[in-house]
Amino acid sequence: MKSKKNIWFEFIEGPVSQQLISDAEQNTDKSSGAVVSFRGYVRDDTIGDSRVQSIEFSAHKEIAHNEATAILKQIIAKYKLHTARIIHSLGIIDAGKVCFFVKVSSGHRKEAFRAIEEIVDVFKEKVPVFGKEILANGKYAWKENK
Repeated sequence: MKSKKNIWFEFIEGPVSQQLISDAEQNTDKSSGAVVSFRGYVRDDTIGDSRVQSIEFSAHKEIAHNEATAILKQIIAKYKLHTARIIHSLGIIDAGKVCFFVKVSSGHRKEAFRAIEEIVDVFKEKVPVFGKEILANGKYAWKENK
């Protein structure tokens, strides 16, 4: 792997901005033929008879960082990726805003597409990030990852 720092995981306060996404998607490694990214948005869902206005994200930061880094290391090796990055929001994120961003680069597209799907699925299953959906009626519901 050519990059000295090929794995990044970070929490940020607030939504993932378009500028941060644009910066992260830049491909400076000329051996990468594919850069694939995923954006997870807070959905304007209905729970019961009320709309989701926002989600308040919290996490066990140290455990989450260790788990996410281990996931990225495993998947970089499995798919021979050049880089892998995850950015996840903390705090209150309004419906329609990006709260989860994943980017990978690799020599070829097939590995990148397979890797990004696996990263998202395994992250949601194993990393202790919690979402409290804040409803328009003033109530809340804890989000279940699916």
